[in-house]
Amino acid sequence: MPTNVKGRRPLYLDVADALKTQIEEGRYRVGDYMPPERELVTEFACSRATIRLAIDMLISQEIAERRPKRGVVIHGVPSTGRGEIAQLSGTVSIIFPSANWHINSMRVLNGCQSSLYQNSTYAIVCDSGYLNLPEGMHKEVEHLESMMAKGVKGIIFWPAYQQSGLDVFLRAQAAGVSIVLVDRQIPGFDCDFVGVDNVDGAYQATMHLISHGHKRIAHVTHPALPTSLTQRIEGYRKALEEAGIEYDERMVVGAWAHSDMEQIGAALKQLLSLDNPPTAIFCATDQIASAVIGRLHNIGIAVPGDMAIVGFDDDFYAKLSPIPITTVEQPFETIGQEAVRLLMSRLRDKTLGPPKKVILPVKIILRQSCGSPDAHLKLEVRS
Repeated sequence: MPTNVKGRRPLYLDVADALKTQIEEGRYRVGDYMPPERELVTEFACSRATIRLAIDMLISQEIAERRPKRGVVIHGVPSTGRGEIAQLSGTVSIIFPSANWHINSMRVLNGCQSSLYQNSTYAIVCDSGYLNLPEGMHKEVEHLESMMAKGVKGIIFWPAYQQSGLDVFLRAQAAGVSIVLVDRQIPGFDCDFVGVDNVDGAYQATMHLISHGHKRIAHVTHPALPTSLTQRIEGYRKALEEAGIEYDERMVVGAWAHSDMEQIGAALKQLLSLDNPPTAIFCATDQIASAVIGRLHNIGIAVPGDMAIVGFDDDFYAKLSPIPITTVEQPFETIGQEAVRLLMSRLRDKTLGPPKKVILPVKIILRQSCGSPDAHLKLEVRS
């Protein structure tokens, strides 16, 4: 992802801020359509992918709307005066990992906000920071306590860290706050939940590699294992077992892909130093898959010629990688829409009964990284 000075802030956020300023200053009025992407690429001297991410950010904030075959129409930058913020008390809140570092949270947020708009409901959006890091846990606990103090009665929550403050969640639930978790669950806390069939997705990914003759298949995941990623390990093991391939715990390694690229290198060194190294790797996320492909390239191992790779998510890492990544598609916008549906139902009727679990299906998307002979055909249709 392009970044500005020191690589600490993604460039698309600067572009989004610049576009918002232009809207506020009247260059684009409400009802106007934004210029074509190619003109914005020239204006901001950046890639088309950066422009698309910036526009997606404006859409997630309801500043703009993408209309099929017509373009992106301007709705305007909403006021953020104190009086308006005060009026939001008593509605709902969305507490998600930072879209700066986890772009898929913005895609779920898009789904949430489109459905909330249809329900004439507005949300206070809170940024909990990094995904899978303890820092995120501290921020999200602070946000949760703050929302309770404001009288918010419904929260859609994507836990940044599996060991999030259980006591605060239990207090919120006891106080009558309806909570819907997305993506991963918190052990010991039972509430409405929306996620995907991680077990089946990982099973499909691993079986796809097995169907192409691979028997030494490694799995690279995060060191912090939320429920979503433990389920992917379960699906990986299930596929190996069904194919009569013995599970080897040395073939499962953890590495932080977004904060320390050296860990990816160390994980690959561990796998490649085995007496019988892998010929394929199933990665727990596309971010990991992209990092793995980059490291393999640096040490002269070709993908897919020498090593087949499959990821999970179908995010921009998979689509913009120099070698497009075969992956398991998550319906992120649908996750957000389903979360709102559950929350609205719970807010309207507190007597709905036990918490509901919505598990959405997934499917494998064939691209080039797996070496499948069908990948080139399906790439043109899918991408």
